[in-house]
Amino acid sequence: AAFSGLSKTALPGMTTLSVAIFAAVLPAKASTGALLLLLIVGDVFALLSYRRHAHWPTILRLFPAVAAGLVLGALFLAFADDSWVRRTIGIILLALIGITLWRRHAPRLRAPRRRPPDPEASDRSASPGAQVVARIGYGTLAGFTTMVANAGGPVMAMYFLAARFPVKAFLGTAAWFFAVVNLVKVPISVGLGIITPS
Repeated sequence: AAFSGLSKTALPGMTTLSVAIFAAVLPAKASTGALLLLLIVGDVFALLSYRRHAHWPTILRLFPAVAAGLVLGALFLAFADDSWVRRTIGIILLALIGITLWRRHAPRLRAPRRRPPDPEASDRSASPGAQVVARIGYGTLAGFTTMVANAGGPVMAMYFLAARFPVKAFLGTAAWFFAVVNLVKVPISVGLGIITPS
C-alpha cells in the first residue's frame, strides 16, 4: 500500500512492486480489484499535487486506443481463470522490467535533441503516421495492462518520455490520465466480480 502511494506522487515505478506483492499474497483477480481501489486513493493525492500541469490534448488523443485496450482486458478477465490471470500479470511485469532495462542500457543511437517548449511539439521529426501508430500501440497496451494488472504506468511513462514531456507536464498528464482511467475501471471491475463488498 505504501509503494502504491509513492508511485502516485514521487516514484512511478513502485507500482510494479505493488502489483507483484498483491498478486503474490491474494488471489490474482482479487489483487487487481484491491490494488485498483488503493491506486484511486493515490490518484487523489497526485491530482492535488500536479492537477494544473496536465496536457489535455495528449490525454484526449490517447483515450480511444486506451478504451480499446480496456475492452480487451475486460474480455480477458471475464474468461480467464485465476491461474491464467496470475501468469499474465507475471508476463506483463517481466516484459515491462525487460523493456525498462533495455531502454536504460541500450546505446544511444541518436544525438540528444533540445527539449521542445511544449509537448505538442514533442515529436515533429516523426511522421504523422508514425505518431498515430505509436499512440494506438501505447494506448491499447496501456489499457490492457492497466485493466488486467494495474500496470499501465510504465507503458504510459515510456510514451510520455518518448514525447519528451517536461517533468511537471509528465506528472500532471499522468495524474489526470490514470485518475480518469481508474475510475472508468471501477464499474467494469464490479461487473466482473473483481471488486466486491468483502
